[in-house]
Amino acid sequence: MLVVISEAFKERSYVILVAIFAMLDGAFVSFATVLSLFFSFYNVPGEKPVYNTGVVSAYGGVTAIFGVAASMACAVVLQKK
Repeated sequence: MLVVISEAFKERSYVILVAIFAMLDGAFVSFATVLSLFFSFYNVPGEKPVYNTGVVSAYGGVTAIFGVAASMACAVVLQKK
């Protein structure tokens, strides 16, 4: 198994693909963390939460869906040129 992995990393295109995927995954996780911290900032301990986990998840889901739609739209525009 280790030999197969080392062979895969010898391919330049595979390394580029892994790097791009890692950067996108890191950006998504960073965005989710910032989103969670931003909404939890308004929750005061001892009081009813302003934003619960369902609301934060809904905002994150809507953002992810529109992000995918925007990437598809950009791909269509770039494909036509």
